Amino acid sequence: MTLKFTTKFGKRAGVDEYPFYPPKTTLNPEFKLYHPNISLENEVCLGLKRDNMWKATMDIKTVCWSLFNIFNNPNPDDPLNHEAATLMREDITKFNTMVRTTLRGTTKGDGTVKPIKLSVKRG
Repeated sequence: MTLKFTTKFGKRAGVDEYPFYPPKTTLNPEFKLYHPNISLENEVCLGLKRDNMWKATMDIKTVCWSLFNIFNNPNPDDPLNHEAATLMREDITKFNTMVRTTLRGTTKGDGTVKPIKLSVKRG
């Protein structure tokens, strides 16, 4: 199974937000992942809205690189999942165990989740 995300480009008052605002990215609902930057509702914080980081010159490649970055460098200081962020800061060993648990698809209190296979395709 491959980890899948959805990226949506929104509208405000009938006008496209993109390229002036970043798209909204979510982890597809069949997955649950214990990560400080992914909420329990599967919203993903890429850090692109913070401090006006998004620029109109950015594109979908920026979103992809940002996704790649949060997996290599989770940011517990800008969390959507506060429990995961706190555990990451206070007990990295226990945090890593929780991450491995969700990647295996085992139960984490709120139900069984599917195992996840992370892959990067280069074209």
